[in-house]
Amino acid sequence: MKGLVVYHTKFGNCRKIAESLARGLEEAGLEVTLIDTSTHKVAPEYDFLSAGAGTRMGRVTGSMKRFIERDIKGDAWAGREFLAFGTGTRAEGKGSKYDDWSVRGAERIYEALDERGLKPVAGAAKFYVQELKGPLEEGEEERAYTLGLETGKALMKQGG
Repeated sequence: MKGLVVYHTKFGNCRKIAESLARGLEEAGLEVTLIDTSTHKVAPEYDFLSAGAGTRMGRVTGSMKRFIERDIKGDAWAGREFLAFGTGTRAEGKGSKYDDWSVRGAERIYEALDERGLKPVAGAAKFYVQELKGPLEEGEEERAYTLGLETGKALMKQGG
């Protein structure tokens, strides 16, 4: 089973999450290609897609949005499974009206892929950074690795 992990990063945090996720998927037995959004013309030769980016002003980054619009179109990817992820800071104070506002990029990626007919394997995965530019909060890379490993095992079981 072949998987594609694509990401966009400005400060390097989302790249670290993508690498950890890819490592977990590979350990589960998937053949994984890891790319950033600057790669052009990605063919739908993959069984699984994982896409992630940092959040900018509550939105997915422009680079990831353009990647999805450019490469994940038509029915070519419909029916394939996906995992959406993103990075951002935590909202200040529990119950804040801005809860998760800074990691909504993951949700936007999820929505865009779902609208294109891909099937989610999980909800939007959110990973946290300590400050705007990072670093990642302690344990986030390990959490991404575990998510990749568990997701990969489930996909391999399905794929037989």
